[in-house]
Amino acid sequence: MRSTYLSILFIALIHTSACREVDQEFDFDNDGVDDEDDCEPEDPDVYPGNDDPYGDGEDTDCDGMDGIDQDGDGYPANPEDADEDYYDCNDNDPEVNPGADEIDGDGVDNNCDGEEATDADGDGHYDGYDDCDDSDPTVYQGAEELEDGIDNDCDGDIDDGTNAYDDDGDGFTEYDGDCDDANGLIHPGDDDGDGVSTCDEPPDCDDNNADRFPGNSEACDGTDNDCDGTLAEFEQDADGDGAWPCTGDCDDLDSDVYNGATEFADCKDNDCDGNTDEGTDAADDDGDGFCEGYDFGQGDECCDGSDPGDCDDADALLNLSDGDQDGFTTCDVSPDCDDQNADRYPGAPELCDQVDNDCDGSLPADEADDDGDGWAECQGDCDDGDALLNPTDVDGDGYSTCDGVPDCDDNDAALNLDDLDGDLYSTCTGDCDETDASVYPGAPEQPSNIDNDCDGTVDEGEEI
Repeated sequence: MRSTYLSILFIALIHTSACREVDQEFDFDNDGVDDEDDCEPEDPDVYPGNDDPYGDGEDTDCDGMDGIDQDGDGYPANPEDADEDYYDCNDNDPEVNPGADEIDGDGVDNNCDGEEATDADGDGHYDGYDDCDDSDPTVYQGAEELEDGIDNDCDGDIDDGTNAYDDDGDGFTEYDGDCDDANGLIHPGDDDGDGVSTCDEPPDCDDNNADRFPGNSEACDGTDNDCDGTLAEFEQDADGDGAWPCTGDCDDLDSDVYNGATEFADCKDNDCDGNTDEGTDAADDDGDGFCEGYDFGQGDECCDGSDPGDCDDADALLNLSDGDQDGFTTCDVSPDCDDQNADRYPGAPELCDQVDNDCDGSLPADEADDDGDGWAECQGDCDDGDALLNPTDVDGDGYSTCDGVPDCDDNDAALNLDDLDGDLYSTCTGDCDETDASVYPGAPEQPSNIDNDCDGTVDEGEEI
């Protein structure tokens, strides 16, 4: 058994040794490069020495960049693929690439621009590199700009930064009178046409607003019209309520008071309409001398000098005043139904006056004027169902249609019950002459040229 164990151990050691030797030379992706030298051992398209086209974002030759870079200067050398400005014209020299400085006189195109740099004017800067005019030693990148009509610093601008140049782009140079050529808002031009510029003394504080300049009158617009650095008091919002005195804030020290504010019970004219606490319980809204009353901490009060306790402040007829001094008001639990008539109050005795004296809302039957002739039965109306029958003497003849013997025509004073001549007949019974006792209906005719019997014929049947 010991012999068998030793045999198994020997075979295992041989197998382990063989596996280690295979791992050291293993090429998992079969690209011809051992895994230990392959930057992508599982990708057959990536290995050292492979072609690496520039611009695909892939490093297929394991040199650490997109494209072929043999000299390791960070620029690819793929002439058929690389960008013109990125192509390394000598991939065997790390000192030569598009980002290198050109060295004058070394016979090498250091920056791969196709030319060797020259410094013809001896200013230490090279033509085509940092010198835009190699014939003038005052011209190169970084040179001081001079007032000479030349772009000395090669930035594309002529004389910028000098008094001859409009540095802030406002259309004016220092020679034109620009008092601050670093600020485009400050110049001698009068943009808003108000007669004052930002270079005047004192200056216009807003050259885009013709209503703002030194010496101007302050307006109610929330701006500093006279350019003195402050707003007029009448357009300041001291209490922060969003309103100014000039727009109707009648108390700019109280944020609860301004035009249009909500009125509430505080004894102030919150909405600046000239009335205090109107529409609240602290004001007499119906003008009857009473308000509902608002408790400010010491019982109900009114802020306008009226008295509290009004039961309906929208109706001036309802209040605590006893106008007729009958002991009742219109705000009592059982209210006075007419506070201008002392004969009318709850519980008063009914009078024959066609009025609800006891304020119960109804009249006794004999006190009502049913026919609308102005008379009730208790006042002598003999027929309250016929408006033509009542105690009124319309024609003033001393008789009415409600007399024991009624007036036969109360619209004609000549027709009445008077028997002035004592013939027992009146004009209501046909007497055609109340001054002659011999004249009446049925009287004998006499030869007197008088219609004695009132039949309309004179002396009929008599000989004259």
